[in-house]
Amino acid sequence: MAFSIEGFKARGLQLGGARPSLFQVRITFPQNLDQSGNMMAQQGGRFLITATQLPAWTIGEVKIPYFGREVKFKGDRTFQDWNVTVLCDEDFGLRDAFESWSNEMNYMESNIMDTDFVAQGYKVDCFIDQFAKDGEPGQGTESGHIIRSYQMIGAWPTTISTINLSWGDMNAIESFDVTFAYDWFQPVYGATVSIDQI
Repeated sequence: MAFSIEGFKARGLQLGGARPSLFQVRITFPQNLDQSGNMMAQQGGRFLITATQLPAWTIGEVKIPYFGREVKFKGDRTFQDWNVTVLCDEDFGLRDAFESWSNEMNYMESNIMDTDFVAQGYKVDCFIDQFAKDGEPGQGTESGHIIRSYQMIGAWPTTISTINLSWGDMNAIESFDVTFAYDWFQPVYGATVSIDQI
């Protein structure tokens, strides 16, 4: 069989390929978290979260030995933790929101939790929106053309990373990583999102 670039152009990546830079993350912080005046937290960080991954999962296997051989059966599904990278502005607004969320779950000094906060819901749903090349995030009443969304259900931050400081880091903006645990995710196909949903 001869290889043909025309054949690839006709049958491979017919829509031009999904681009890893066309995405946004929407985080709904717990409603009872004090965010007065924290606009970045209220907007869910969609402007400051600069990197993430579409979620991964594993279906385990159950091995049953039989006469010197193993027969494999499907096991249970497990979900890997989810990470985001966040730019840090001088008001530390989004960093403060994540720290407050973590602190309400387990106070730094006393090692106890705010029972009201936990009871009212420390877990939230987060979204990763993948945009097509012909659409952009909602502007006014318009909607962006989302080709796939992933809804991370029951998410909460387990790790807030360090922020590296150095006199040698000129022409740079601070960033940090947040790792989330979550219960499960589900894909949302052909969604649209307006400015009211973000």
